[in-house]
Amino acid sequence: MEIRRGRLTYRDGRAGETLRLDLAEVAARVASPGAPLTLEANGAWNRAPFSISGSIDSPGRLASGKSVKLALKGEAFGFDAMLSGAVARPTRGAGIDLLVAVGGDDLSSLAPAIGPGLPKLGPVDLSARLTGDAWKIEVDKLQLKFGASDLSGKIVLRTPGPRLRVTGTLASTTLGLASPRSEPRRSAAPAAEKPPPVEARPARVFPDEPIALDGLKAVDLDLKMSVGRLIGSSHPLTDDEARLKLGNGMLTVKPLSALVASSRVGGTLRVDARRDIPKLSLALKASELDLGRLLKEAGVTDLFEGNAAFSARLAGTGRSAATLMAGLDGDVRLLTGAGRLKTEAFDAAVGGASAAVGTLFSGRKQWTVVNCAAASFAVTRGRATSRAPPPPKKAVEKLEKDAEDLLKGLGKGFRGIFGGGKN
Repeated sequence: MEIRRGRLTYRDGRAGETLRLDLAEVAARVASPGAPLTLEANGAWNRAPFSISGSIDSPGRLASGKSVKLALKGEAFGFDAMLSGAVARPTRGAGIDLLVAVGGDDLSSLAPAIGPGLPKLGPVDLSARLTGDAWKIEVDKLQLKFGASDLSGKIVLRTPGPRLRVTGTLASTTLGLASPRSEPRRSAAPAAEKPPPVEARPARVFPDEPIALDGLKAVDLDLKMSVGRLIGSSHPLTDDEARLKLGNGMLTVKPLSALVASSRVGGTLRVDARRDIPKLSLALKASELDLGRLLKEAGVTDLFEGNAAFSARLAGTGRSAATLMAGLDGDVRLLTGAGRLKTEAFDAAVGGASAAVGTLFSGRKQWTVVNCAAASFAVTRGRATSRAPPPPKKAVEKLEKDAEDLLKGLGKGFRGIFGGGKN
């Protein structure tokens, strides 16, 4: 059987989209009645070329519903794919046992098939074993690499229902939040050098490109994830654990846990893509954050050493990271325990008082002891404003007791010196 120069065009009147399949050549041949069926196909989907070749067990076995073996390979949208294995009950779409391997330059090259807005993650390589049936497929021995990131584990795909449902457990040694576009996997001619701009504009801290969240409405998720190292944020996060639940465009990450500067930080993240303007809410808490190490590793300052209790509650809306960060509201609080501050920083804060105290008692010191400090910031439309928090109840009670003990001690001392009475 051969088909040449075929074309199928579908126009979606509601969405205003047109899908076009062009078949330059399709050939299906059988050398003898019991021989395998060989396939060759070339064409284009929405003007993006593709090719498929391979073989399937004889048409007689396929028609009778007996187990069939297949081996196929194809090229499309900058990706190579291979599929091999067997289907035990092909007429029912059951008894699937297949190996799949896919590789390509970048996920964004799939735009002609899936649509625009896919991230540029760099070279992609995927391998897995597929078992099950058409309405429930287990993806085992999953190995995925994209750019500098990797994922492995097992997931289950279920098709009955309004959306594809994905459940499972995944692990990663390194995962990038937003990897820049990597070099293509295939060799390419070097681009011509461009002269430097006359006046370089400062880079944005947060990109203003719209965040592609439409995909959150197309699938439901329930995934457990563990990540050795999460990169792409302002500070690397390690030993990360999370459970992702996604339903009809509402993403919830709870629990969300990571080591920041070797300190455990936990919380909850929610992204609501059901709205015209997506909404994000984030709650974080750490009972003992190594604040000094965090500030030093982040390149902020090395003037402080000590731990702190930390909490943050933030929420905002926006179509891009820039507008989202500019619309955040909430609060951030810090309460430090025993620590120490370099004297030069303390001098800057209190106008040289540490020098006077040090001279009176024990001479000039490099460090000034800090027994307790509190900071609170109100965040309104992306701007943080410092505010003095009410002192903790336990700290107030301890201060009152210490003052009472001090007065009692002074009273006893004065009575001993001056021979005062009992009162």
